[in-house]
Amino acid sequence: MSQTQVVKPNRLGGKVWTSILLFGLMGQIAWVVENVYFSTFIQKNITTEPWASSLTVAASAVVAAIVSILGGVLTDRVGKRKQFVCFGYIVWGLVTASFAFFGNGHVAAEGVVTAVIVFVIMDCVMTLFGSLSNDAAFSAWITDVTDVTNRGFVDVILSVMPVAALMVIFVAFDGLTQNGNWTTFFLILGGMTAVSGIGGVFVLNDSPSLVPDRSGKYWSEVVYGFKPKNIAKHGIVYVCLLGMMFSGLSMQLWQPYMIVLLQYTLGFGDNYVLPLALVVLLSAATAAVGGKLMDKYGRDKFFYPVAAAGVLGGLVVYAIKFVGGNSTAVFVEIPGDVCHRRHAGRGRKSACGRRVQCFGAQLHTVGQGGLLPGRAHNTVRNGAHGAGKSDKSAHHQGFRTRADGIQRPYHCGKRLQNRRPRVSL
Repeated sequence: MSQTQVVKPNRLGGKVWTSILLFGLMGQIAWVVENVYFSTFIQKNITTEPWASSLTVAASAVVAAIVSILGGVLTDRVGKRKQFVCFGYIVWGLVTASFAFFGNGHVAAEGVVTAVIVFVIMDCVMTLFGSLSNDAAFSAWITDVTDVTNRGFVDVILSVMPVAALMVIFVAFDGLTQNGNWTTFFLILGGMTAVSGIGGVFVLNDSPSLVPDRSGKYWSEVVYGFKPKNIAKHGIVYVCLLGMMFSGLSMQLWQPYMIVLLQYTLGFGDNYVLPLALVVLLSAATAAVGGKLMDKYGRDKFFYPVAAAGVLGGLVVYAIKFVGGNSTAVFVEIPGDVCHRRHAGRGRKSACGRRVQCFGAQLHTVGQGGLLPGRAHNTVRNGAHGAGKSDKSAHHQGFRTRADGIQRPYHCGKRLQNRRPRVSL
């Protein structure tokens, strides 16, 4: 392992930091719209049948993976990131805004198939430009403008963006979807993404050291990383990528249910905004300090402590179901996992980012009295196809154990349509 010790990081400059924060946050906001709200819209306004959401997720996931790989190599060969990032974000935002044409009403039964097909095609187009501009070009640009003295700090800042984006949308815009005003929701968030692309034209600049790389044929470059001999030659890189895959899977499972955990398992109810804000702020502070220390002393010294913190945090959060809730567990898990995801860093050239998308699910949370048997636990159904059955009910009956030991029935009237596998908190 490297024993490099860096005392003073190189400064990035105002425009670089503005670009990092602007495209980092807006990119994650756009992904939240797709990953969380597209399936919600389908099930509320088009159909609750599981095949519709499944088709949307599967098609967009395939497009994202392919475009990220092909786009990364393309930006290397062209030797320009700015055009792909800025104009990609503009088109990405416009396509997102175009979902407003579906309107706020329900689709008639005879038009469901047509509506789903059009929706899937539009989602794939949106994913194409999102993956090209954000996963491929922006990730590669981050590698271009950073070095070993500051990349760790930049990475931890970017790692907080998904949580920040989720909080921004839930606090400022989720009310539009709850009131059925999908047209305004898509127009605003799509417009914000497009405007960020326009703003990037004036602040984002390519690295002076970036030059076109046409040393090999295009398709040879694409398949280079998949050849067994190259995998064996750079084994440690693939070990890091494998670790990032599992870390990404854990975050994709944890992050969408964080608000559910705060609302129901920990009992904050509608007052979840303040603890969520504290979670984000604490995560950002811990990640920032951790990133600085990693840049200064080398990442190899932090691998085992950070990995242990992530595992410990996950176990503590999981243990909530047995003790009836402990809000401190939330603040243990997120900082550790944020730092853990930053350990592998980014590739030498373009980073072919991947978004892990999972199918809809059924989520079980517990009330103040702990996990109750049978029907006696709080149930939030997430996606109609989580358990292989369609649940068309907008409210779900359950029981909550009060402090005095008496069980009281209640209804959970909010459907959370995150495409994730079955999880128990």
